[in-house]
Amino acid sequence: MVTKEKTFLFIKPEDIDKIEYVKQYLDENDQTILSKGYFHLTSSQVDSLYIDLYSFANNYDITQATEYIQKQFSKKCGYEWNKVPILTAYQALELYQFSINGSLLLEEKWYKYIYKLSENFYISNVDGFWVINGFYPAMKKKLTWKPLYYFVIEGSNQCLICKKLKKLVSIHWSFPGNMDYELKVTCISTRL
Repeated sequence: MVTKEKTFLFIKPEDIDKIEYVKQYLDENDQTILSKGYFHLTSSQVDSLYIDLYSFANNYDITQATEYIQKQFSKKCGYEWNKVPILTAYQALELYQFSINGSLLLEEKWYKYIYKLSENFYISNVDGFWVINGFYPAMKKKLTWKPLYYFVIEGSNQCLICKKLKKLVSIHWSFPGNMDYELKVTCISTRL
């Protein structure tokens, strides 16, 4: 017997025009759409949804970096962790006296050279400073109060199906039992 799973996925603002394409893709892959519709996220909901990215970008204590992170940094970036200036994304915004609108400028500078040190932990050199998750403030700005479109789907092989879909359309997904999933369902139910 094939196990059916439920998944919540949403289309990010940059691909909101691909709703029909996503519906067709889900149908072709034997996914039942249980519910769908537009919703938006508040600033704090974006932070909760992407808690790991947010934590590293906002309040990561660089003196508490794990040995693994330090070794990855040395291996990939060619420097010792405690010998170079390292900032979180929000410290960089403050240093550069960027407003939140300036987050787009930070993102632009940050994306020139990106190194993934671990899951949800990225670093890049911005004008001589190593900045952790420098993309996050701009991503948060792009997701806050923008129209998003969600689907709650049921079917099998959802991880594989969502991974393939993510290569075609800018989406985010999670499964039941994840804090992520529960938050999204809460966001939707509170909007009705």
